[in-house]
Amino acid sequence: MHDTAFQIGALAMDIYVDLAKASVLEIGSQAFNGSLRSRALPGTHYVGIDMEEGDGVDLVVQPAHPFPVEDGSFDFVFATSVFEHDPSFWVTFLEMCRATKDGGFIYINVPSNGVVHGYPEDNWRFYPGAGKALARWANSQGHHVTLIESFVAERQNDIWNDFVAVFRKGRITKLQPATFLHEHVPSFNVITWRAETIMRPRDETEDRILLVQASEKVAEAEGRVSELRSTVEDKTREIDELGATIQGLREQETASTTRIADLEQKLAEFDAVRAALASRDSELLQRQEEIQQTRDELIRAKRAFSDSETDAERLRSRLARVDDELSATLKLMDQTEARLKGQNEQLEGLRESYDQLRNEMLTYQAEAASYRSRWDHEVPALNDRLHRAESRAEVAEGAMDERFRELGILTGLLREHEARLAELQEYVEWNDQVRTLLAHQPAWWSLMPASWRAERINRDLRAANLFDHRAYYDKYPDVEAAGLDALEHYCRHGINEGRTRTF
Repeated sequence: MHDTAFQIGALAMDIYVDLAKASVLEIGSQAFNGSLRSRALPGTHYVGIDMEEGDGVDLVVQPAHPFPVEDGSFDFVFATSVFEHDPSFWVTFLEMCRATKDGGFIYINVPSNGVVHGYPEDNWRFYPGAGKALARWANSQGHHVTLIESFVAERQNDIWNDFVAVFRKGRITKLQPATFLHEHVPSFNVITWRAETIMRPRDETEDRILLVQASEKVAEAEGRVSELRSTVEDKTREIDELGATIQGLREQETASTTRIADLEQKLAEFDAVRAALASRDSELLQRQEEIQQTRDELIRAKRAFSDSETDAERLRSRLARVDDELSATLKLMDQTEARLKGQNEQLEGLRESYDQLRNEMLTYQAEAASYRSRWDHEVPALNDRLHRAESRAEVAEGAMDERFRELGILTGLLREHEARLAELQEYVEWNDQVRTLLAHQPAWWSLMPASWRAERINRDLRAANLFDHRAYYDKYPDVEAAGLDALEHYCRHGINEGRTRTF
């Protein structure tokens, strides 16, 4: 019994019957994964009916056969997760109506969706109009019942959406009930005996809604992945452009560095020329000082000549020598002046070259400073844009990884669902083969002892390679220790527990 089947059934007992003094009849009462019999109180008269003996079974009745109970003998008659397996549930419903007292309630809970779960077969699913149809059917067969409420419950932890319906036998003479079951259960497509319209209507099943939502999420994820890819491509192009810009700036920096090196070399050559000019200027000054000393001596000599006639001859002789020296000196001065003039012209040319080189150097230095300023200003900004682009790319890649992970989870869920469907299809085919084999037993077998029949059935199943009782017991000794039939255990429990039938 799945979660919502137990919870809604227990809530229905609390609302529609006084368990402390009520008589309750359960159809399909054998305990599997829990039983509503656990809700009974010491004063509850509780009877369980099923198609074979087992835990929680008081009476054994085959489908479409009358219940061995008196008419109108129970306050509350219910069937949970039974009608989908019943090959003639409409007959069973009439028997439930017959066993209910006037004023008593009939409760059914049947899957409205879900996978095939043969026990021993899975025949039906109930939709919102099933409750009204059953009420009309019962009234047409002489049982006056009224549909009090019906609805489809939302699933919880399991995959099932339960169709739930509550009927009252006999005429309603007052407002029934004080509270409705659907008011306490998340549900949709609600029908009540006093409402003319369906409350919380929904055309699509929850399975279909979940599938559409999953498809929308997949489409949204694919769209976001496409957007992220486009963004990554744009950022990649932007990064490439930034790289090209940086490469161009680096080339400009290299060219500027080369020009600065050339200017520095020319400046060093200019400094060498200037040092040579300074050396020549020093030599020229020395010559000028010598000429000045000679002139001073001539003046002193002339003064001495005027003071002393005695020394006149000596002075004349000396003067002649001085004149000769003076002539030589003057000639040397002329030569020096000519040479100095040439050197001055050369110096003026060098100074013009120096000024031109200095101006070029200042221009180059200004350009280099501009390039350095632009480099210092643009490169950090470009690096910052590059880092932001890389960060956004990392975020985009993380989002893409998350969406791919979601897609992987959804794909895994779809694959698990497909694998489960394949397993169930294989089980249904195997079940049909077993039923066919059992249906072709000779009629005289029914006259033989049960142990003999069981041995022959086991032999035929083993020969048909459908089931091996002995191998099943050997592999699962807990089944044999519990005294359970191997085939019956596999059909009811083993397949759901993941046990295998082939060895």
